[in-house]
Amino acid sequence: MKLSATIITYNEERNIKACLESLSFVDEIVVVDSGSTDNTKAICSSFPLVRFYHQTWLGFGRQINAAIALATGDWI
Repeated sequence: MKLSATIITYNEERNIKACLESLSFVDEIVVVDSGSTDNTKAICSSFPLVRFYHQTWLGFGRQINAAIALATGDWI
């Protein structure tokens, strides 16, 4: 059974590293970013479990659903 975590971000360089470290037990981490201008992408790219995507902001619910659609795990 594969476990996925999904995260939506925008300029989260101050928080994303701790968030990703706390998810070391999952099989994949899907990060959907809405155009960060800080180091969010670079930080995410340093984690091998992260699959990073850019998606223009769709609104909270639609952005979450976009992240879920990209996850490949049996559980999210």
